[in-house]
Amino acid sequence: MGAVNFSIDVKLIRFFKRFLPLVSFIETGTMKGDTVAAVKPYFTKTVSIELSDEYYKFAVERFRDDPDVILLKGDSAALIEGPAREADSKPAMFWLDAHWCCDDEGKTGGVGSQCPLLKELRAIGRIHPESVLLVDDARLFLCTPGRPHDYRQWPDFHDITAALSALSSVHRIMVVNDVIVFYPEVLFEPFRRFVHETGVDWLAIANSQRDIPRITNEYKTLADNHETLVRTHGKTLVEIEELRRVCEKERMHYEKTRKALAALDHTGQAPEWHRTLMEGGRERREIKARMREQTMSGWNLVIQRIESCRWVKQVLLRTASIFGRTPKDPR
Repeated sequence: MGAVNFSIDVKLIRFFKRFLPLVSFIETGTMKGDTVAAVKPYFTKTVSIELSDEYYKFAVERFRDDPDVILLKGDSAALIEGPAREADSKPAMFWLDAHWCCDDEGKTGGVGSQCPLLKELRAIGRIHPESVLLVDDARLFLCTPGRPHDYRQWPDFHDITAALSALSSVHRIMVVNDVIVFYPEVLFEPFRRFVHETGVDWLAIANSQRDIPRITNEYKTLADNHETLVRTHGKTLVEIEELRRVCEKERMHYEKTRKALAALDHTGQAPEWHRTLMEGGRERREIKARMREQTMSGWNLVIQRIESCRWVKQVLLRTASIFGRTPKDPR
């Protein structure tokens, strides 16, 4: 399980396939078969070796209908020699990832023999000049692995480079994105360019880990803002529903008014602006303003008449008081 990629980086496969006639893919450490599934489109034959009973059964079930996938169960150091000898005449890509993984809840086999890498390299013996060999989890070999690994069962980087160099004299070694890459020397310059474009800066990764508290706080702020938006959205929906009810009441009132005006228009008693309302020739707001204006004018006329009556009555009362008799009520 690499620190940069969970399994093999497909971009790495594409790079080497562009320059080398790689035919087969040979893997140690199948696990659930994710690497096999990723590399199948690039090779005519895929061989994978798994020590764990549980993972082997899982992979067999996963690839039972795929004749180009060969799954072997047992010690990778003992079983890799056969596929490796077949690759003597046809270039292959080796992916060595059978070392023990402590992040697996005890499902990975080999806890008693945690890293068979040197035995695997001795079993391979030699590789084709155009083959590529990759070792996952380079960080565990660059220095002594920490707990809970048993460091006495793990080789150091010096031993690994010596074992790799014994496989071929025309290959070079480079560590790229937590993978030890043993590749043909003729690809030195193009591979350096590839790594320059795709390689990961470990310092950048470390700095990103230091940013976790800040990112966590930003996430909490975003989560709080999201909750606020959700509450606001709920209130908005309630307000929209209330407006919908008000609009429905207005619509019913308008429909009632329209029917009343239609009845007046049928009897010929509706004024011209009522007919305009019925025909929809003017804006409702303008019509309401005119209705309000006419209503106010009517009220003003009534008030003026009442005031006139009061004035006449007061004059008559004053006249009667002068002549000493009571006038009749002008009403």
